[in-house]
Amino acid sequence: MLTPYSRSGLDPSKQSGSIFKNSITIYHLQGFSETVKKTTDPDKKKMQEGQLSRLTACVASVEASVRKAGSKEELDSARDELLAASKDLLSDWLDREKGAGVTDNAIFSALPRYWEDQFHKDMEALNVRN
Repeated sequence: MLTPYSRSGLDPSKQSGSIFKNSITIYHLQGFSETVKKTTDPDKKKMQEGQLSRLTACVASVEASVRKAGSKEELDSARDELLAASKDLLSDWLDREKGAGVTDNAIFSALPRYWEDQFHKDMEALNVRN
């Protein structure tokens, strides 16, 4: 679900109401920071704090690139880093917001099919027969 955003050529400097500002900054930084505060499991809290720290740094990088009117490559790089850092959080958000509207069940079979194919290739490379 994230691939269209990373390849769409969205320019955060020209889209004040874009996914970058509305979805990531507001929801993830505010909402996720509240989630981190409420987490009681120490291991989970440590993982979430790391995610929040990476996401905050990436948002700052995008904002800095936009403020100084950086090159397209710099903006693209900052955008891609932001999407990579927020992949898990965006997936959760997209699932909550849009998951009920999924009508193409192929997405549920594509990932298992990929790993099955990888397994069979590994077995073939090891000369293991069916």
